[in-house]
Amino acid sequence: MSKFKAGFQEIDITPPIGTTALAGYGGLKKFAQGINDPLKASCIVLELQETRLAIVSLDLVGLLPETVGKIRDLAFDLSDGLVQRQNIMIACTHTHSGPDTMGIFTPGHFLQYKPDIGYLEMLVRKVAGSILGALNNLEPVTASYATGSLIGASANRRAHLSPNPLHERTIDPEVQALYFHSDQGLKGIIVNFAAHGTSFPTGSTMHISADFVHGLRDELKAHYNQAVTCVYLNGAIGDVTPLSLAIPKEIEPVSITLDKENNEGIIGGFKEFCNVLHVDASRFASFVEEIVENPTSKLHGVSILTSLDAQGNLILKFAEKFPSSRNIKRLLMLFIYNEQEDPAHVRVGKKIAQKVIKLQESRRRQLDVTCLISKEAIVTLDIDDPEMANEGIFEDYIIERDGEFFSEVIVQAFQVGPAIILTIPGEAVTEMQLRLKTLIRQQAGDIPVLISGVSNGEIGYILTPEEFDLAGYESMICFGRENAHIIERKLLELVSSLEGISPVRWSCEIDLPANSETKLPRLKELLIIQDKK
Repeated sequence: MSKFKAGFQEIDITPPIGTTALAGYGGLKKFAQGINDPLKASCIVLELQETRLAIVSLDLVGLLPETVGKIRDLAFDLSDGLVQRQNIMIACTHTHSGPDTMGIFTPGHFLQYKPDIGYLEMLVRKVAGSILGALNNLEPVTASYATGSLIGASANRRAHLSPNPLHERTIDPEVQALYFHSDQGLKGIIVNFAAHGTSFPTGSTMHISADFVHGLRDELKAHYNQAVTCVYLNGAIGDVTPLSLAIPKEIEPVSITLDKENNEGIIGGFKEFCNVLHVDASRFASFVEEIVENPTSKLHGVSILTSLDAQGNLILKFAEKFPSSRNIKRLLMLFIYNEQEDPAHVRVGKKIAQKVIKLQESRRRQLDVTCLISKEAIVTLDIDDPEMANEGIFEDYIIERDGEFFSEVIVQAFQVGPAIILTIPGEAVTEMQLRLKTLIRQQAGDIPVLISGVSNGEIGYILTPEEFDLAGYESMICFGRENAHIIERKLLELVSSLEGISPVRWSCEIDLPANSETKLPRLKELLIIQDKK
């Protein structure tokens, strides 16, 4: 009987500073000024009999279909055809502190430029090479699986990100992990969770970072050993933000009273507020000195005198220029975040890693891997607003038929024994992920269902019709109102064709889990601005 095998490879894909546009935020005026932590390509190749599946996780915001195709073609050639093109999954972690790989975020040319061709050519060779390296590292392994709920690491941002509408929101707090052990011990882990890669302060540092995935990898390597490879698959992240600060539910908000006539701001009860968050309020003065001296800060050069009165109120006095209320609020938030033991992106990564470690120790179950299967399909998606889609790089992927506009994307279903991994080529909302998991588990049994977003391409946000109609920020970069349901149906068709899986029928009329954890207080909601009357 042929043994189940796995091989891993991790390589550096960090671009150079000085000439690299950072992806994820429009309006950045500089190229990358430094490297906080390296970007990685983390690859696993699985083998059973004559079938091989390759999954690569890249610390990138996303890739265009053209780049994905080049990686697949080269990996096929380098492996002498042992790894078939359709058996390769290219997933991006969606860090907002990596290179602009899609030509959207170049300073001074927002949406109107091309990606760095030199970097992409190097990237294609490195990523295809990582697949070859993992193939060459194949060895017999056993597989196991664990799942659990992680509270306090993510929140739904749709109600908070201007100009989004207020609407009841939810998250998917499920953390899933596939562990692969050889005779020498744990070799690698596939980790699946959902959170946007926005916990690293890109705008203020202009540094390259893998965001929270860096903290996740480092924590796992520190606990196990440096040879363990983490292949992180980010889920439906379209409406999910990472939470780096655990805020007690019972905490009371504080008021920021602005007296613009006297160039003064008063934050009532600031010391007590900081005490609840385990922050030393007396350090605020030295923090402000660092901020106003930082040339990249919005408060650079602003004269701010700070003091704490006997009641623990924070007094801010501005010598000349009175900052905007938004920048004052941001200053307070940065102080509280900065005073934590670890940076925000490390805290988020550690939370996920510690959950993965705990699950491995207490809830892991063995998987009988009797099959490796890859199913792939090309899906035609609607483009409701061709003028929006025609901006910048997306124009190359618009198809016109009889006056209507479409785009074609790839979706995949991988089967590793009883476990299923599904790809979504963009940033889907949580409801889409929950519906896929719920429908499959209701009709095919309680099996591992991992969702890998921003995979094999990146077409922006993918909203359900209901979310699309509510408008808001994400709908501005969503190609079509019905695209979520189109992708869901096709993925369920692929799932239904897998081994031992009963046909899974699509339906919108199902009860999705509602997670009250989304009601955890958020720091910016606890800092209330008011003008002095």
